[in-house]
Amino acid sequence: MYAVKATNRIIVIRPRKALKAEEAAEFLDIGMSSLYRYARAGIIPGRKIGSDWRFSKLALEKWLDAQVKEEND
Repeated sequence: MYAVKATNRIIVIRPRKALKAEEAAEFLDIGMSSLYRYARAGIIPGRKIGSDWRFSKLALEKWLDAQVKEEND
């Protein structure tokens, strides 16, 4: 966590949390093979860095919200 002082106020900037594949699968409550399959197909947001996949928790939350909205429409 970083703190930046700007005109008598302190603004706290939190670094983004990138989830490892195992953490993302647990967060989404899906298996690892499904996670990799969905990520490769572009169904869920993720980024491959070298041989590892990383997932933004915020992006996954937004994706989940969109899935719920689609189901309710």
